[in-house]
Amino acid sequence: MFKRVSYRVAVGLSATVLLLSACGVNQEPVDDKSVHAEVKAHEIDVIEPHKGLNQEPVPLNIERDGKDVYVEMTTQVTDIEIEPGYMYKAWTFNGEAPGPLIVVEEGDILHLSIDNLDPAIPHSIDLHAVHTNPDVGFADFGPNENGT
Repeated sequence: MFKRVSYRVAVGLSATVLLLSACGVNQEPVDDKSVHAEVKAHEIDVIEPHKGLNQEPVPLNIERDGKDVYVEMTTQVTDIEIEPGYMYKAWTFNGEAPGPLIVVEEGDILHLSIDNLDPAIPHSIDLHAVHTNPDVGFADFGPNENGT
C-alpha cells in the first residue's frame, strides 16, 4: 500500500508541476525606469497636514521590572525607502512599517503607551498575539496633549 500511495503522490505532484509550468506566460522584461517615471508622474495625494512632514524615527523604549514590561511606542509619519531610490510617506511605529517586534514571555504584564505624533489622524495598534475580535477592546490614540 505504501508503494501505491507513493506512486500516486509522485504522479500527482508531477502532473501539477507540468500543469503549472505550461501556464507560464512569456512577457517582455519590464523597464524599471519607465515604471518609476510613470509612478512619479502620478504623485500620490498626501493630505495637507502630512505634506512636507518627515518625522525623525523615535527609538522604541522597552524596560522590564520583574514580570512588568513597559513599552513606549510612537506613531509618526516617516518617509521610508520601499525600493532603492523610491521613498514613500508612511504611517509608522517608531519609524518602521510594519512596527517593531516586541517580545515578552508568557505571564508578563505588558504596559503599552503610545505617543501619537501624527498631527491629523488618530491611530490604533494591532497586536497579533492578542486573542480578541477586532471590534472589541480597541481604542484610537489621538494627537498628544501638545497637539503634535
